[in-house]
Formats: sequence, structure tokens, C-alpha cells
Amino acid sequence: MTSLYTFELNQPKLGFKLDKEASKPILSDITPGGCFESALCNHKDPLDPKHIVGSTIVKFDGNDVQDMSCETIWKMIRLHLQRPVSITIEVPEIRKSYVPTQVAYQKTKEQMDRESEQATKQALRDLVKCQLESHLSESESDSESESGFVSESSYRKLQSKFRYNQLKLQNAEMEMEDYQSEMSSKYEPILQVDDLLCQINSLKHRYQLLSTNRANYTGDQLEFRNDKMFKEFKEYKYQAESLLKSWKITLVQDCVEKSLEQELSEFAKYSKEINRVTFWKHVYEALCSLSLFILLMSIILCFIR
Repeated sequence: MTSLYTFELNQPKLGFKLDKEASKPILSDITPGGCFESALCNHKDPLDPKHIVGSTIVKFDGNDVQDMSCETIWKMIRLHLQRPVSITIEVPEIRKSYVPTQVAYQKTKEQMDRESEQATKQALRDLVKCQLESHLSESESDSESESGFVSESSYRKLQSKFRYNQLKLQNAEMEMEDYQSEMSSKYEPILQVDDLLCQINSLKHRYQLLSTNRANYTGDQLEFRNDKMFKEFKEYKYQAESLLKSWKITLVQDCVEKSLEQELSEFAKYSKEINRVTFWKHVYEALCSLSLFILLMSIILCFIR
């Protein structure tokens, strides 16, 4: 038994992820506090996001998408900028918790250790927040005896307040650690792509220098350097395109992809020019060798006569 639920999403970021390994558009994660989670909570039959993970998207903006691949539907979502947009999902009435295909069958020891560590940290955060709420619910009023001494109840409350401040500091430190980790995971691919673009720019200068000093090289040397640099450029371009897939900044991603295509066109032009020079170098060297051979044969014939 399954049920269909339709939601209206009105924010630019829809707040969910799809399982890239699945053959259908299956939800693999719901962003906490995101647009989709809010729609789930505000639905006439409120749904738990944990129970929605693993459900299939059957319609997007009225279009049937249940047989589309993950890549195809993501392109549709990115191109559809109008809000609000409707989304219909198919939710099984009774099912076990969903695990994405790749995680289910390709978990390594390192992944399991990392997940265990994350679960431990999350449990610690929950414990700290629970204790914070407990301390907040207690009265913070202090009462001292008329004789000027601190009463036992006041001392205990001061201890409780000190413990509360410690927990608050610990919670702030963990939140800062999470924020730094999130910023690092988002910023690192941008740095890597920037480094690759710098490498491509440096390679372009090397091409220009090779073209300027082409008279100093033989045909074989030009051909070897040209093949090596063009292969190096293709490798940089492939790495940059692979990193771009992990970006969530669509407009910047499109700009970088267009820039890479322009760079490919320029490098193809440089390579073609070097190949043309290499061809004439080979012709010139062949003519020189032929002339030398004819000269040597003439000298030998003169001595024989």
C-alpha cells in the first residue's frame, strides 16, 4: 500500500537530495530546517521527514517524472526557477528505513567508523541540549540567610548555574565545529577548482612561450612538447569538471563550465598552430638530410673518378 502526497514549495532551494545510484528519483536526504521539511510539518497530515526518505517523486510541477533518472530530473529542477512549484511523492504505508544504494552495498570500514563518530557526536549534542533545557526550566532565584551566609540550596543553585554555563559553552563550541566543517566542505572544492584554473592559465603561457621560441626546437621536440601539454590540459579540465559536479552554486558552475569550453577552444587553436609548424619543420629537416646526402654522394663520386 502506498499513498500520494502533494506539496507546494516556494523557496529557491527545495531542501532535499536524490539518490544518485537509483534508477528512479528517490529521496535520499531531507535538509533540516529546509523548505521541504517545513512543507512536511505544515501538511494537513504532518509527516516525519525520516519516514519520507526513500520515497519516490512521481510528479514535478505536474509532469510525470517517476521513470526519469536522477541526472535528468535535477536538470529539470535547476531550469525551473518559478515558485511556488508542486511536487508529488509516493510514500509506502509500512516500510523499513531507507538506505541509499551506494551506502548499502559499498560501505568501507572508514565510512562505518566515520558514521559511528558522527553518531557519537550527535548523541553528545543531544545530551548537552537536553541538559541545557533541564537547567533552563529550573528556577534561578537565589536565597541567602539573613546572617550573611550562603544557604545550602543557594550553593546548589550556583553549582547548577555554573554547570549550565559550562554546557552552554560546550554546545557553542560544537556548533562552531559543525559550522567550520560545513564551510570547509563547501569551500574546499572551490579552492581546488581555482587551483586547476591557475594551472590551466600557466599552461597557456607555456604554450605561448613554445610558439614564440619554436625556432629553437626541432620538429620532434615541438611535437613531443605539444602532445604533452595538450594531454596535461585535458587532465586539468577533466578534474575541474568532476569537482564542479559537487558545487551547489548553479550560476557560478555554468560560468566556469563556459570558461573551460573557451579554454579548450584556445588550446585546440594553439595545438593546431604548433602541429602546422611541426609539419614544416619535419619537411625542412627532411630536405636538409636529402641535400646532405646528395652532397656526400657527389664528393664520393668525385673521388672515385
